[in-house]
Amino acid sequence: MFLANLIITLSNQNGFFPYLKTKAGEDFGVFLRLGNFQIAWYAVFIITGMVICLLRCRHELAKKGAPKDYYDNFFFSVIPIALVGTRLWYVVCNLDQFPTFLDVLGYDTTTHTINLSGLAVQGGVVFGVVWGFIYFAFIKKRYPLGFHFDLIIPSILIGQALGRWGNFFNGEVYGITVNRSYLKWWIPKFIIDYCTGTGTASQAGAENVHIPLFYIESIINIIGFILIAYVIWRFWKKGRKPFQVGSLYFIWYGTVRLCLEPLRDPEYIMGEQYNVRTSMIMSIIYIIVGLSFFIYGAIKYHKVPYERIYINEAYEAEENRKKEEHDRILNEKIAAKKAEIRARKASEKTNE
Repeated sequence: MFLANLIITLSNQNGFFPYLKTKAGEDFGVFLRLGNFQIAWYAVFIITGMVICLLRCRHELAKKGAPKDYYDNFFFSVIPIALVGTRLWYVVCNLDQFPTFLDVLGYDTTTHTINLSGLAVQGGVVFGVVWGFIYFAFIKKRYPLGFHFDLIIPSILIGQALGRWGNFFNGEVYGITVNRSYLKWWIPKFIIDYCTGTGTASQAGAENVHIPLFYIESIINIIGFILIAYVIWRFWKKGRKPFQVGSLYFIWYGTVRLCLEPLRDPEYIMGEQYNVRTSMIMSIIYIIVGLSFFIYGAIKYHKVPYERIYINEAYEAEENRKKEEHDRILNEKIAAKKAEIRARKASEKTNE
């Protein structure tokens, strides 16, 4: 509530700029400057979202009786991998904007600063999910892939919801232009005032403003996170199979982006393939992937009861085999020791 009140208070003055800018002409999207080093608001929101994801997963692990630090190393490893994925995905979809390798790195040879302003969240999700499959299939195999898929994947929504507020500070991801009267009854005034496309307070009185797609998508993703990561995760038990909760993320997010993309301002369209927006193609692929995982879980585990859907049968069998082998060796040592004691007593009795 404090943050919301602060934002509204600032917006009712002359806008955010006089309060957050330290010098004229500085970028509104920058959270902190230390010389040539800059930390963007976008990065702050993304990292905050990832931390919330980790905390939520730690909480659910503890409730399941699993070690709550089980995901710590994975999250520390997936963050840089996902960030690389967001950058590479954007570069691949906009190759004409990156003629040199330094451009790909975001290095400005004039100011000698790095500015990774072009990021695509789909790439981060793809890279992160692929790394998750590798990590939990070959490195930490205590629990089945379906357990991690259903627990971690829906948490991505909260990271994406917060990340969209980074777009607000960057003054980007707007929709088509409409009359502000269509928006004022359901979108906060301070957001509408900065939806002129430039984010300057001087244009706050414009009658025609851009639809704030970042805000709409953020709210919808928060709703999706609550529904999938809490309501469905906790209360859907009858008939539920592995991979089905996680698959709902792909279906939800793909559907949201598919519905919102036609409203996006042409300035923020990220590439086209065969005259079709790349983001819309990816949205359709997301929905197909989600449906595929849902069907896979229903077919593969149709005979597995809910109580056993997150049991790693192979791991459990291997642990039982190791325990039996340990018990066998221990019993053999005990039996050998007893035989040694009996032999020694027999020898002492004979000597007497």
